Amino acid sequence: MPLHYLEHYLLQTSDIAKSVDWYERVLQLRRGPTPDFGFPVQWMYIGDKDVLHITHGGAKASDNRKAYLGQQSQTPSGTGVIDHVAFRCSGLA
Repeated sequence: MPLHYLEHYLLQTSDIAKSVDWYERVLQLRRGPTPDFGFPVQWMYIGDKDVLHITHGGAKASDNRKAYLGQQSQTPSGTGVIDHVAFRCSGLA
């Protein structure tokens, strides 16, 4: 099953706005279209590709978010917790 590229990663944080601001200012990612999952999330883009998804973690995670993504760390520390990393691949039997 060959990997083609890193699809995206999801970062849990206690402050979505501050995290989005940091990724915009420091790494020059940009905010872009974000599907409505029924919980707060912001997709960040390089060009036309979403590469980073930022959502609440820990105490701010909604029940809807927990149900959609499953169990997650209860306490984000530092700048946040990586919830998952997704790769694009082909050939999965």
